[in-house]
Amino acid sequence: MKSVCDVLHGQTPNALYPFLWVHGVESEEELRREVQKIRESGIGGFCVEARPHKDFNGPGWFRDLALLLDEAKRTGMEMWILDDSHFPTGFADGAVKREHPELCKKFLCCKTLDYAGPMENMTAVLKYALRDPRDKILAVTLSRKTAFETIDPTTTIDLTDKVYTFEDARTGEIMLSSMGQPLPGNPKEGPCVAVDFDLPDGQWTLNVITVSYKGGEKQTEGYLNPLDSAATKVLLDTVYEPIYAHFGEEFGKTLCGFFSDEPRLGNIHGAEDAAIGHNSAMNLPSTRKTPNTGAPPGNTTSVMWRWRLLPAASSPHRKSCGPRFLIPKNRTLPHGWGRSTPTPSRTATGSFSASL
Repeated sequence: MKSVCDVLHGQTPNALYPFLWVHGVESEEELRREVQKIRESGIGGFCVEARPHKDFNGPGWFRDLALLLDEAKRTGMEMWILDDSHFPTGFADGAVKREHPELCKKFLCCKTLDYAGPMENMTAVLKYALRDPRDKILAVTLSRKTAFETIDPTTTIDLTDKVYTFEDARTGEIMLSSMGQPLPGNPKEGPCVAVDFDLPDGQWTLNVITVSYKGGEKQTEGYLNPLDSAATKVLLDTVYEPIYAHFGEEFGKTLCGFFSDEPRLGNIHGAEDAAIGHNSAMNLPSTRKTPNTGAPPGNTTSVMWRWRLLPAASSPHRKSCGPRFLIPKNRTLPHGWGRSTPTPSRTATGSFSASL
């Protein structure tokens, strides 16, 4: 009852921070009035919604932030700033896609092919396991099937060293979709990739492990890999540091920090190293390059979910931010959290705030 009474009498710390949508067309009077209306509602803070602003990171953006910060300070309110120009966090105002495409998020993928042996001198064409010309084959393994979508990892045969490439009729041609339409950007077919092996007696599954820039949501292609410190630094340098340069004296006072909205993870940093034998980078108990712990072959979600997502997610952000930035605190649960089979394309860290 005491807690209820404290709330009714305004004696509890503020816990509401509504988004204040700022489009870059509002007058000074309109911006100040919006802040005042929030204050009159009994709310002690707000978060500047940056995404609709027509001049994000430009003079108009910093003019509006200065006005809002001044009004928040005058009325005794707290102010947060959403940290990107597009949803979700990770677009970095287009800087990654425009200037650092190698730092975009990537995905660990597994394609499977089933065979019945025995058969000698087999050739498996692997190019259709690649989604993009930049894709890399990390590992190719062969495992005996014990039941539907089940393999025995103790029977795994590593074929990675036997993978080779050769020119074929499609090399250099425009890549087509499954419907026969040219893919956006007109990417070209590369050399054909294949592997030769002798297939033992019984039912076998060929696992092709790749790392790809494709595999997530269409709307977040070109977003940064938040598990790579070089990628997160692009966001910090593009968005965080200019704001700090303008309003550094108010950080930790009226200006509390930045609000990050559901950044997408993509791959786990270090996947390429893990694939060539450094198992310490992966939480996978099986033999070299075989991402299977008894789950169905080709189930990418089972692979992704076994990686140490949350500890890894905070580390590059923490290291890149420097002494001004504290570890972000969770604000909401991410999409799909708690489900038995999470969706990899929606794997996110949830919304969180980074206080300074």
